[in-house]
Amino acid sequence: MINNNEIGLVLLRIVEVIGQDKIERIDEDTIYFIISALNQLNVDWIRNKILLKVLPLKV
Repeated sequence: MINNNEIGLVLLRIVEVIGQDKIERIDEDTIYFIISALNQLNVDWIRNKILLKVLPLKV
């Protein structure tokens, strides 16, 4: 999906990965997966919103 630049499908997959959990409870491996996928798609504004929500709670 990433190679085909299918941003919508990737975002839906990310929502599936997060599931019913609150974004603050996501583990480090999942955060890495999400950020890596968003970096490859060049959707910085979405990546930044996720990072601003999650990282202060992990530090």
